[in-house]
Amino acid sequence: MRFAYLDCEDAAKWAGHEVIGQALLHPGAHWRHYRCFNRELPPLDSLAQLDGVLISGSHYSAYEEHQWIRELEVWLRQAVPAHPQVRFLAICFGAQVMAQALGGRVGKNPDGGFVLKVESVQLSDALRSSTAMQLASSDIAATGSGGSNGGTSGGNSSSSGGGPGSVRIIQSHGDQVLQLPPSCVLLAHSPTAPVEMFSNAAGNLLAVQGHVELSREETLEKIWPAITASGRLSQEESEESRRSVAEDPLDAPLLVCMFRRFMERGLPEAATAAAANDGKSGRSSSTALAMDGQEA
Repeated sequence: MRFAYLDCEDAAKWAGHEVIGQALLHPGAHWRHYRCFNRELPPLDSLAQLDGVLISGSHYSAYEEHQWIRELEVWLRQAVPAHPQVRFLAICFGAQVMAQALGGRVGKNPDGGFVLKVESVQLSDALRSSTAMQLASSDIAATGSGGSNGGTSGGNSSSSGGGPGSVRIIQSHGDQVLQLPPSCVLLAHSPTAPVEMFSNAAGNLLAVQGHVELSREETLEKIWPAITASGRLSQEESEESRRSVAEDPLDAPLLVCMFRRFMERGLPEAATAAAANDGKSGRSSSTALAMDGQEA
């Protein structure tokens, strides 16, 4: 399989695209590294030869006025709908700039704070029942490599069947998607991010606010000290953040498997969910699902 990795982080201390690629892309995949901050992007006509594109996180905000961010937005706005056979996986900043590119809205966390902890993410029925999630659950069951508590959150399932009802992942963000793009589908929400995961009607996009690629060790060694030193967490919040990242159970292996399965086949179930929600009270799927996520 062939992928493009769109690297949006230029700070040396956050370097490590090889680790991210190894964590989220299929083992043995061939991928090319593009430094978006240096205004490097794949030619649009080269996407026909790719299976997927991974857009990374960043310490920048998607709404900052940097030329490379605006160019990335334009590129995504053109690439995603024009190449439905290519899967786009967008993480944190990547998810936010994707939302902006497709017509959504991004801003600071509504409470003005910074989120750095493990959170339980509630999955939609469309995501839980997707083939990508079912295959990922089977992968985990076959290898026995569940969450850090010895398994996934599979006991938290609902009557509709499929994968777990919730998963626990590391969150690290001061910004978030505040409004879904038109025709996009909400796939998950969390206590601090009503738009935690989303897809598009074509099912070739998976955008995720949280970080399954981050280990506890990397978070505590790099991110926690920097955020604490910046004063973005109170002393009490800092202590709770450290405890949460160090001790709370994680389900990252399940989501890593699901992301890899998505990169193989996409999320065709998103189209069904979009069509179903378009019929709700005459509202668009993006509006209805954004409201549902905020009320959850």
